[in-house]
Amino acid sequence: MLLFTATTALLLSSVLALPSGTMDMGSQMMNNMGMPTHPCCTPARWQGAILDLKSATGILYVTTFAQDATQELEGTVTVNRMTEEIVSQTFTDFKTKMTYSVNMYGDKKGQCMSAPTTHDFYETCHNNKTSNAVLGYQYEGNATLGGPSGLMYDAWNIQFTAGMNITIALTRTGCIPVLENVMTSNAMGGITDSLFLFNDVTTTVDDALLKMPAACAATNSGVVG
Repeated sequence: MLLFTATTALLLSSVLALPSGTMDMGSQMMNNMGMPTHPCCTPARWQGAILDLKSATGILYVTTFAQDATQELEGTVTVNRMTEEIVSQTFTDFKTKMTYSVNMYGDKKGQCMSAPTTHDFYETCHNNKTSNAVLGYQYEGNATLGGPSGLMYDAWNIQFTAGMNITIALTRTGCIPVLENVMTSNAMGGITDSLFLFNDVTTTVDDALLKMPAACAATNSGVVG
């Protein structure tokens, strides 16, 4: 029933740490069968290392992703795992509806590129702020990684605006993303399909991830939010 069966062995051997501290998990209501009635709220501020298990290059690249739901900010830094060189960096401010990126390859190597965002801020949380971005959601089931004392997770299929459809596993304790299958409509009219494995998730966020890349800050005010 779930999309996660093929990667269970990899998940069991991966390093995923539950963040410490107090987290706003939202009102995780259960029905009379003990199943959640809606997706939980991931931590308001978190970061993690992401591998795309469906990438044509395998796991050559790892992306550190950070999010601040209160400020509606997202940032990424993608690194070549073999050379440890930065490949690209992105920063998105959904309040100003702008995204900034710098690639370290190609004709525009090192140059800041900016563009309007194509959608509102996405998060799993069931609240009024995201009601316009979430078109619907369905509960897919639950399981435990690592046996009886392992991580229990709930799986959800969530449909967002702008053609994004995800199936995501969220831990019952802490609402930490474990695995996420993402299908999005691309500019050519096709579908982009990715399977993201989350490692080293923490609520201790590197502030540099939620700031403009240096090349963009040099040509913009640098004041966001």
